[in-house]
Amino acid sequence: MANLKFSQFTEQASPANVQFLVGYNGSDNVRIAPSNVADLSAYLPLAGGTMTGPLVISSNVQLQFNNSNVRINTDGASRMYLRASNSFYFETNGYVGRWSTTGLGIGTTSPAAKLHVAQELASPSNPMVKFATTRTSSTFGATSVQLDCVDYGYGMKIFRSSSVGTSAISFFNDGAPPSQVGSITISSSSTSYNTTSDYRLKENISPILNGIDRIKQLKPKRFNFIGDTSVIDGFIAHEAQDVVPEAVTGSKDEVLPNGDPVYQGIDQGKLVPLLTAALQEAVAKIEFLETRIETLENA
Repeated sequence: MANLKFSQFTEQASPANVQFLVGYNGSDNVRIAPSNVADLSAYLPLAGGTMTGPLVISSNVQLQFNNSNVRINTDGASRMYLRASNSFYFETNGYVGRWSTTGLGIGTTSPAAKLHVAQELASPSNPMVKFATTRTSSTFGATSVQLDCVDYGYGMKIFRSSSVGTSAISFFNDGAPPSQVGSITISSSSTSYNTTSDYRLKENISPILNGIDRIKQLKPKRFNFIGDTSVIDGFIAHEAQDVVPEAVTGSKDEVLPNGDPVYQGIDQGKLVPLLTAALQEAVAKIEFLETRIETLENA
């Protein structure tokens, strides 16, 4: 059985057992086509020229070439194509995108930024963007996402687009399933920084005792950070950790295995319960003394 035939374009009659042929009519370019075709100009040129028809790879996959596009078609629809107008389009499972001089669009063919992701969200839905990282034993100080802030600019903008309560950022633990442990929520006029505090998540609940005694152990200071001359009020982290350990992260003089320092931090909001308890104790004492004074004055 013959697998290859060389033919003039004008000679279209070829044996049924020819698998493909190479044709040339003396003025056009050499092309490769299957046997028994009516017009070889629709098939792949080996050099120069144009191709008016698709290059069939399989029954449902085609490559199509013309003066303005290079397309990949599957199941009769364009899935990916390069355009002469400096654009790259793609589509898969209903999602479309475009990569052009304007930017990369995912879910949109009209990107309005260097990266523009658009999706109609269901409830619940998969995230529009996900950054997933893994860690090795030698990973110290690795960064998943970095935002560089420019002068008089913004590192990130979060817009509230609904009158319904909006959680701008939510934080979850690594439980199974993960549970929300905090959020940053925004309204039409304010921002709230929240730590999850629902009673249904708590146990062993008891009142704070000896609030005044513990408050007296705190050592508020005035200082400035190295490289910044602004003097502020605050605490030394490890000193506050002795009194309210849940308010402080890290350990004094902690370092990574490679020697880089791990600086302690403090969430001063976690001092509020102790301050409240101490104030209530002080108010109770004041009220008791006021009652005694009133009793003595009326005696």
